[in-house]
Amino acid sequence: MMKLSVITVCYNDKSGLTRTLESVDRQTCKEFQYIVIDGASEDGSCELLAQYGEMIDYKVSEKDNGIYNAMNKGIAQADGEYCLFLNAGDSFYSDDTIENVLPLLEGADFISGDTLCTFADGRHDVWSAVSQPTTYLMAVYSLSHQATFIRTSLLKQRPYREDLRIVSDWEQMFFELIIKDRTYKKIEKFVCRFAQGGVSSSQKENREKERQKVLDEHFSKRMQHDLVHPNLLVRIATLADVESNYFKVLEFTARGIRKLFNK
Repeated sequence: MMKLSVITVCYNDKSGLTRTLESVDRQTCKEFQYIVIDGASEDGSCELLAQYGEMIDYKVSEKDNGIYNAMNKGIAQADGEYCLFLNAGDSFYSDDTIENVLPLLEGADFISGDTLCTFADGRHDVWSAVSQPTTYLMAVYSLSHQATFIRTSLLKQRPYREDLRIVSDWEQMFFELIIKDRTYKKIEKFVCRFAQGGVSSSQKENREKERQKVLDEHFSKRMQHDLVHPNLLVRIATLADVESNYFKVLEFTARGIRKLFNK
């Protein structure tokens, strides 16, 4: 069984697709399945895919019912033990990324590395993988989808929800990691480069509505108050990576405060 399936979904983004295809083509290790699902683009993307036909194991260009419908089409074709979604515009961090991460793809249902986020003004930021995904972190944030390898069998058993238009990738991680208690591993590797785009206010509003819908499905209001919307001190401590110096300083400070007030 092949270890990895890389899936790209795209729609009318020839420029972004070009970056992604070039990045995949430059990989020094070719031992992975590559799948491209195009939503019947009309901007020359189909012709571009034809140019890269030899390196693509499966491709289709047809109308779909949204990004998660397209991603589920890719999952249906995946033969690898793990899936990684590298959608149009995303690229691998370096030419030897797959060569470096393949030996690490074992021992967990979710395996997450770091992401280099790039902004239109030239700024860069690092989205670091967490040591462990807590309930609070997964409820209000997420793992980097482009840098997280997900066990394919989980995606086939429970594909992305197509009733959610914006947060289905988050919902899948939240459900499997928090509700089903799937296993997780952090790897000390950069996996991808992610071009940050602006999210309109209407999308942000709809995103939060969808998140709230998911939380309401699993938690009572009281549980949400305690687990999802705790007080400031709890939020600060919960978001700290337990392996970081930041957490050690917080812990040392807290112990000092408790001793000072005999608590």
